[in-house]
Amino acid sequence: GYGKNHTEPWPPSCTPMQLGNNVYTAAELLQILNQSTAGNGALSLAHQLIAAKLNLCQGANPAAASACVTTADSLLATCGANKLPPLGPCNLAPGTTGPAPQCLDDYNNGLLGGVANCPTPVQSNTTWGRIKVLYR
Repeated sequence: GYGKNHTEPWPPSCTPMQLGNNVYTAAELLQILNQSTAGNGALSLAHQLIAAKLNLCQGANPAAASACVTTADSLLATCGANKLPPLGPCNLAPGTTGPAPQCLDDYNNGLLGGVANCPTPVQSNTTWGRIKVLYR
């Protein structure tokens, strides 16, 4: 409970964070991270995108993430002003997100040379779930 209500570990420059066309506070990002994807490709994509943007705020290599982040933000922008659940009705079929979630997952796991350049210790097999646990 404490970590869900206190986002002090996140650098202040990380929030508010833009995902697609919408801007989210740290509290809203935590709500999104705690939301089950339940077949919603937008949420699956957002989970990876939030982790990638947090990694970037921590000093990870932006060049390695650029294409993945741009693609993910473009896909989420198709929701228009509709925010992500549980804050809004943004929903994308999982097949419509293409390779973007995997690209971000690879970046978040250091497979694209991104997170390995982060000044903070990198844990092997880090996923958005692990990132979420670290910031609780």
